[in-house]
Amino acid sequence: MYLYGGLDNNGNILQDLWKYNISTNSWTQMTLSGSISPAPIGCAVEALSQSATKRILVYGGWHYNSKFKQVLTNDLWLLQEGPCMYIFFLFTCRGCN
Repeated sequence: MYLYGGLDNNGNILQDLWKYNISTNSWTQMTLSGSISPAPIGCAVEALSQSATKRILVYGGWHYNSKFKQVLTNDLWLLQEGPCMYIFFLFTCRGCN
């Protein structure tokens, strides 16, 4: 199980990734390369595993714009496991409104 993002005690947006190990009942913070900008709040996360390649999809959520107004997003990000870290990729939709 993976856990991405959230808020700290001061309400700051976090962009960390944690992995839960059922066997040891412990959490490990994963190393990330890059970040989602702006950081989403209330996004949906889906972990996929395909032939030992781990992929995590992060979809949607909302963020604050420069006027501190909430803005919904339909961005789709892929976290791809690399040799020693997870790397962010943004999917784009050509011709979408």
